[in-house]
Amino acid sequence: MHTGYNRRKRRFLSRTYNVHNLKRSFYAIIFIICMFMSILLFSSATHKTSLFTNTNILTACLRLVFPMLPDNFSIVLPNKYDIINSVFPVISSNDAMAKKYAAKWDMSIRAKRSDKKNSEIKEKTEQINNIKVQTLSMAAKGLTYNNATEYAVDANTLLNAPLNFVSKNNEPRVLIVHTHTSEAYSDSPGGRSTDDSQNVVRIGKEIADSLNRAGIKTIHDTTKNDQPDYNGSYKNALSVIQKNLLKYPSLEIVLDVHRDYTVRDSGKPTELHLKPTQTENGKDAAQIMFVIGTDAMDLHHPDWRHNLSFATKIQSRLDEIHPNLCRPINVRTERFNQHMTKGSMIIEVGSSTNTLNEAIRAGGYIAEAISDVLNKKR
Repeated sequence: MHTGYNRRKRRFLSRTYNVHNLKRSFYAIIFIICMFMSILLFSSATHKTSLFTNTNILTACLRLVFPMLPDNFSIVLPNKYDIINSVFPVISSNDAMAKKYAAKWDMSIRAKRSDKKNSEIKEKTEQINNIKVQTLSMAAKGLTYNNATEYAVDANTLLNAPLNFVSKNNEPRVLIVHTHTSEAYSDSPGGRSTDDSQNVVRIGKEIADSLNRAGIKTIHDTTKNDQPDYNGSYKNALSVIQKNLLKYPSLEIVLDVHRDYTVRDSGKPTELHLKPTQTENGKDAAQIMFVIGTDAMDLHHPDWRHNLSFATKIQSRLDEIHPNLCRPINVRTERFNQHMTKGSMIIEVGSSTNTLNEAIRAGGYIAEAISDVLNKKR
């Protein structure tokens, strides 16, 4: 019995507890905690059991302790946004901000990185062609996403999703195009060139040649889609993609190869151009970024999640064989012509401040990872 004085009612109140029931409940709670900790330790030791993605283990533990539970009983864990909202109640009314914090804190979208140590770049700032350039690493911290949409993105789910490609290696499988064909590198004035040996077409050639050598038939279309009108680039590129799909019905993958433009404080005296670089075995490569379009703008795009899964698998493979090459995957509200196949993506190879040779080296790395994913179904 527990007795205490209640000031509001101005009298003593008593509560009686059943000691036998308390002991039984206490032992049950202790047993559940022990089972829970054991599973956690087993999961950590094997790296094969994910307690937070497979609730069958928790359900089985509770059934063992409470056999009277109904047959249809199962544990349903709250989604990551609910968890974030409970931890940060100040943002609970703002769904967009909740998702922003979820992307930052949710460890389910982070994959284990390689332990290789030969991929670090020392930051340096220098004047190149009258502009201030900072060489640095913009590598993703694990397998992460910059998600501009309202959709939930989970790396584990995307990595485990099967790829639904059906074409064979003896058929044309991959199409490489360049929406912004004149994008070039620091070797070219202003980072632009119509010379296909100096612009992103050269990077597309490196990827195409490498894939063809690996036995994956690849078509490289070098049409200048940003000429004469840059604003019509995506419309022109769509026509090019459609033309190739009609000519080669077996095509399932469209890689739109670009280069990025990264700058801080644009137009200000402190303007700084960024050179995203990875160093491996003493050789520099331009860091890359996959850009995936969605149907967030209510445009027809049924296979965007498959595209994202494909890009996630490629990035995961790159992280294993060439650590720190990839920036976070960029998930966008726009469609970018990626609705035409179930293996479409934009690949930003370096920035305007990278050299052509750095971008070419990155192109070879990209082709290596794509070949591994397609041939091994990683």
